Amino acid sequence: STADQSDGQCASEVFNILGRIKRITGLRIADTLKDWNNHLSSIFTVGFNPKTTDLLSICFPINFRLNEGLTLNIDGHAHDLNAEYPDDAGIIQKTFYKQSNIPVFILAGLGTMGTETAGIVLNEKAIQLGKLYGNDSFCILFKTDITRGNKYYEIKGIFPKPQWYRAIWYPTTYFKWWKRKIFPSNV
Repeated sequence: STADQSDGQCASEVFNILGRIKRITGLRIADTLKDWNNHLSSIFTVGFNPKTTDLLSICFPINFRLNEGLTLNIDGHAHDLNAEYPDDAGIIQKTFYKQSNIPVFILAGLGTMGTETAGIVLNEKAIQLGKLYGNDSFCILFKTDITRGNKYYEIKGIFPKPQWYRAIWYPTTYFKWWKRKIFPSNV
């Protein structure tokens, strides 16, 4: 199905990132049923599926809201994005298990293009996110247009602002993103 293809494309982008940073040992694709309660290792979850819903209650922080499955928004921003043709929207949330502080990545879209594009956004922005956020949490809200293909996206917001010292360490990266007005203005 189209949803399976989009989930697979997103997952392949995640594997590309992990390969680029040489994190290739110890990787496995979890069995949803057998591994449902396994919270002992990092996870990338793709799409708004039951596992993602489960993670929302056991991870902190969660900086996005899926409003009745119709719109997405994130903390610190007024954008409320939908998936009305030709638009789609998605999020990338780096968060942590509350009990162990192990990282969790949620990549999901309102529709199939939003989910597929989440992997592309993370792959293309991984280095900048690493510079500005390091081990900290973040949440990205983006929109896409299904008529323009999965490579087209606009980042509409990121929450929170990076730590001040990261802006000093990486001023070029920070300034490029700051001038696009994607950091929260009210925080």
